[in-house]
Amino acid sequence: MVGCASSASTFSRNACNFADSEPPPQPDATNSPSLVGQTGVMGITRQVVDDLYDAYLAGDQEAMLALMSPKVSVRFLGRVDLEGLDEVRDFLAFNDGTRTGLDFRIRQRLIHGEWAAVIWAETARVAATGLAWRNHGVDLVQVVDGEVDTLHVNNDVQIVRQHLPRYEKSARSRDE
Repeated sequence: MVGCASSASTFSRNACNFADSEPPPQPDATNSPSLVGQTGVMGITRQVVDDLYDAYLAGDQEAMLALMSPKVSVRFLGRVDLEGLDEVRDFLAFNDGTRTGLDFRIRQRLIHGEWAAVIWAETARVAATGLAWRNHGVDLVQVVDGEVDTLHVNNDVQIVRQHLPRYEKSARSRDE
């Protein structure tokens, strides 16, 4: 299913951006054999993704972590590959405060079964230099058994490397 999922979450006002056109019609699960039985999975995926971004926008790292599987796989393209909650927790703590005045906008969400693609753009100031920050990307999120199992953040790696400090996994993360 390709389309735009809407919700009453914090970011719903930016969830879809259809210039001068109507959103594509959503398939009717009762008439589509390929979607029968997936509606429940898609609903769970949508709710977990909504909750994840609500927590992110609120700066609530613990709420984000609570939505993740203990064996979650998180990748920030060109920056870090993380396995498990301890590694993710360490990275989130490191990354917190690298930018100020963050304006994060979700442009579109696509939900298909246990997968979601979240297209976004953000602006901020780089905390260390005060320079303007502007980035964009797409996050791929896999929800399994009601938990985020995979989160791949794909963005402009050149901008990240130019402005943000390099991350080294903690000794605790490397030893596990």
